[in-house]
Amino acid sequence: MSMAGPRRIFAALLALLCLVGTALAFDEALVRRAERAIEEYRPQLLNISKELQNPALDEQQLVTFRDRLELIRADAVKLSTSLAAPIAEVNQQLASLGPAPGGNETEPSTVADERRDLLASLNRLSGIKSRLDVGAVEAEQMAGRIAAIQRNSFLERIFESDRPILSPSLWVDTGAGISLFASRLGGLFAAWWDEVAPTANFRTLLLIPIFASILGVGYVLLRRGLVRWTRSRPREQQIPNDLNRLWRIFRALITTVVALIILYAPVRVALKLGGFITPRFDLILTAVFELILASLIYYVLALRVSSPGNPAWRIINLGEVAASRLPVLVGIAGLVSVGNERMLALADAVFLPVSYT
Repeated sequence: MSMAGPRRIFAALLALLCLVGTALAFDEALVRRAERAIEEYRPQLLNISKELQNPALDEQQLVTFRDRLELIRADAVKLSTSLAAPIAEVNQQLASLGPAPGGNETEPSTVADERRDLLASLNRLSGIKSRLDVGAVEAEQMAGRIAAIQRNSFLERIFESDRPILSPSLWVDTGAGISLFASRLGGLFAAWWDEVAPTANFRTLLLIPIFASILGVGYVLLRRGLVRWTRSRPREQQIPNDLNRLWRIFRALITTVVALIILYAPVRVALKLGGFITPRFDLILTAVFELILASLIYYVLALRVSSPGNPAWRIINLGEVAASRLPVLVGIAGLVSVGNERMLALADAVFLPVSYT
């Protein structure tokens, strides 16, 4: 019996299986939806890109454009991800056909037709996925441009005005900038909560008092040993000398830093272990901690230098009234100075592009 007959039968069965597989390889409705989405995205992206060239855009328009871009980007990423499985299936079917014959070799027409159809489907799916990826990138880039415009506008309203302090327009713009910042910050926290709430482990928050207690006890024991060591040194005089005064200042600063770390470190570790920390939330948390730390350092330093109510430990020559006012003034000045820098960091976090979550 000739082998040509079984070979033809095998080739026909293989082609039939591939034909059935092609029909089940992907959902045509999904592909058509992706194609329609691309047709809808393109004019919207072109229109937003054109509008962003207008320097007279107000904040509400920027927010509207940014929200629309976030929707476009999210939908494009979702559709692109959904096409990965059909592309993999078509590639698998092509692999099942084996390599295409080369030279003078030929393959059955049914197999050749099937290979051609699969390649056409693969090119179609890959092209749609690539266009979706490009649309997502364009939306992300334009959202980044809007974020930069919003950030610069906010900073200009808050920090970069050369108008006199009594100018009503200065305070109007400052109020508008603060309102915008508060709105963005509230939206950021709402988005953060929606992201972490379904997956966060709230039981890890119970670790905060445990870690804080352990660190606190360790610090108290270390401080007691250090105090006993310093007091064991004989004093040549009852009135403190300059070295005693400087050591008192240094000890107060170390105590302040360690106390804040004892409060901050357990919170951060518990939030990290529980899945509450996102990149954008981390920027805000770090900026707030640095603001509090630097402000307290300024205040404690001025408090120990002026030593209100304790002139024997006073470093500078001040009266009692001035000594009592100095820590408050220095603390406020430090808060304003550090707050200026930290506000820039907070603005960077609040007005980051949509992809930085």
